[in-house]
Amino acid sequence: MTTPRKHRRGVAPIEAAPAQPTGGSDIADYLGAVISDAFSLLCVPGASVLGAAAKAALQARQARRAEEARHILLEELRAGRATQHTVELEESADIALRYARAVREGVGRINLRMLAAVLAGQLAHEAVYADEFYRWADSLAGLTTEEIVVLAGYLRHMPADLPTARLVQLGAAVYHDIYGADTARWGDFEAVRGALLRTGLLSISATGGAIGDGNSVVFAPTSKLQELGRLVELEGVLERSGLSRGGVHP
Repeated sequence: MTTPRKHRRGVAPIEAAPAQPTGGSDIADYLGAVISDAFSLLCVPGASVLGAAAKAALQARQARRAEEARHILLEELRAGRATQHTVELEESADIALRYARAVREGVGRINLRMLAAVLAGQLAHEAVYADEFYRWADSLAGLTTEEIVVLAGYLRHMPADLPTARLVQLGAAVYHDIYGADTARWGDFEAVRGALLRTGLLSISATGGAIGDGNSVVFAPTSKLQELGRLVELEGVLERSGLSRGGVHP
């Protein structure tokens, strides 16, 4: 759990809009040159024109993504409980660079929204630290939509006191939210939960004995997922991404 720290005086407030992704023009130039050289090697007429067209298309796509990312960040900041307060300049610059990196790397819109929601949550708690934002960005940027839907289900049903959770029943409740009465998708559900182990947001626990001795293994939410739930209202993130509460099937 993030421990609040006092901010130093004489620092700039964090900006609402992210910095534009760096290196985009260089990538477009490089791709255009590669395509031009490749088609020239193959003796394709108009190779330089094709290279220029590829460069222009990539630049246009990057510009669209940057504008989408800006819109997503502003929307999440408005939707969150963020309050205006001073943030250290170094912290805000590092966060903006990490968000811009996610944009440049082409992560999904819902993942950008998760990152923006984390920042909004940090602002709401007046605890904006780049190292914490980086930690969450590394965990959330690679999530699939299916994994985010499952995490939302766990946050919806898990008790505040995790040791009291009845894990089998908890998993069944999450499954029913997503798939309803369709029991044929249990294998898919297990695969998604297994993939989430890499994030530390879910763990596995043995029922009736130690793991590996033939007893049942169940998935359990972790304190890290609880911490995410305190920062991000995941139901709202899904809704603003155009996904329903529980009716979207991974």
